Amino acid sequence: MCASKTTPLPFGDKNKNYFFLIFFPLVNLILLLFILLLLLYSFPFVQGIEIRLPQEIYALNSSLILTVKENNFYMEKNKPLSLKELENILSQKRYNSLFLKSERNVSLALLAELWNICKRLNIERIGITTLSE
Repeated sequence: MCASKTTPLPFGDKNKNYFFLIFFPLVNLILLLFILLLLLYSFPFVQGIEIRLPQEIYALNSSLILTVKENNFYMEKNKPLSLKELENILSQKRYNSLFLKSERNVSLALLAELWNICKRLNIERIGITTLSE
């Protein structure tokens, strides 16, 4: 009888335990997941953007300064103005810029209506600040 010669396995003897064939890919997978989690949690999560409005106004000669309180417009210590009255004042005097001193709780919709009026009247410079408390 001819003794058949077996070819050796590329990993060593056939009697050795081949546990490392399963162990090394598993370790590699665990290390990759660990590195991925470290990278994901190292980036900060932004919840919102904080906006700080300036507290002082530097007005030009041809500008109007308005104070906005309780959803009403006030010119320098005058009676409250409606949007129609304010539009008449802006159209008569042809201001180049407008500065608003506003409280924190004023409706943005009211300011947006004023911005639309300014756009129609070609007032291109609008500044807004918060009132000092």
